[in-house]
Amino acid sequence: MALCVSFWFTGHVLHTIGSVLCRLEICHLLKNSVKVGRISEFCELHGIRLFTTMQTRSAQRTHIMVCARRGKSQGDTFRLLQEVYGDLSVSCLTCRHWYVRGFVGETSVEDRPCPGPTLSARQPERIDAMQQLLDKDRHATVRQIAHGVQVSCGTAHRILKIDLKLKKKTPKFVPKVLSQEQKDLRVEICHENLKKCEDVLFFWNIVTGDESWFSVREPEMKSQSLQWLQLGAPHPKKVIRNKCDKKTMLIAFFDDQGIVHVEFVPPKMTVTSNFYCGVLARLQENIRRKRPVLWQDNSYLLLHDNAPGHKAAHTITAMAETDMNSV
Repeated sequence: MALCVSFWFTGHVLHTIGSVLCRLEICHLLKNSVKVGRISEFCELHGIRLFTTMQTRSAQRTHIMVCARRGKSQGDTFRLLQEVYGDLSVSCLTCRHWYVRGFVGETSVEDRPCPGPTLSARQPERIDAMQQLLDKDRHATVRQIAHGVQVSCGTAHRILKIDLKLKKKTPKFVPKVLSQEQKDLRVEICHENLKKCEDVLFFWNIVTGDESWFSVREPEMKSQSLQWLQLGAPHPKKVIRNKCDKKTMLIAFFDDQGIVHVEFVPPKMTVTSNFYCGVLARLQENIRRKRPVLWQDNSYLLLHDNAPGHKAAHTITAMAETDMNSV
């Protein structure tokens, strides 16, 4: 703790402990307007204990308030402190604060009692209230939640992140929302398929079919696209696929051994139930020729998607009449 001297401006009264000779020397230094820093060095050299920093701080506050009551300006008071205390003088803002307190008539040089730390807004009652608001409306904004529990937006955000450990997420797009009956049916079908998978021959009997669009064009080979150009000329550009190319639909059926049946859909033709029934009839003919073992015991299983032409009543009836089973 730094050591310094405390004295009054008006009378230059010195309060210290030491020998009479040292007192006389210190008084001589004060009369010659020597700063307190030089006096402190002298006292330390002679082993004299001076007032502590807290005592000097109180003395400076007293001097500032006395100057304010006597009508001295704030600037003159601060300069007077610097002349006497030097580096140990208080700052300009501190001098202004105590000057105002002395000017209004205060006499105490002690710091005003602090109210203490403010109560945290993240209390269990507010956290429970915020959880109840979120249970009612999961789409509520931070501003709405803060207004509902009477806290700031920052406090509401901290409660959501730290206390409740929540994060706002956008929903994912799904084709459709399944009902409970549809979910139960899918679980039941999955269990049945798992039981079927215990038989190794189950996968060998599956014939999978699907439709896909293809561009109708004759692709140019790399050797055919070569051109004679000048040296240094840029390479010519070639479009990978033109959007204006004609497209046709291909229907293919295959199993673990390879392709079973392939055919193109005629132009301007839609895969309706009647057309798909004709495709299934031609598929059965190819199974009879290419997979005679599956045809003899009728153990093949058709796997296709739920397109409108596949799940139509007419298609299901035709498959039942021809003893065609599906997965």
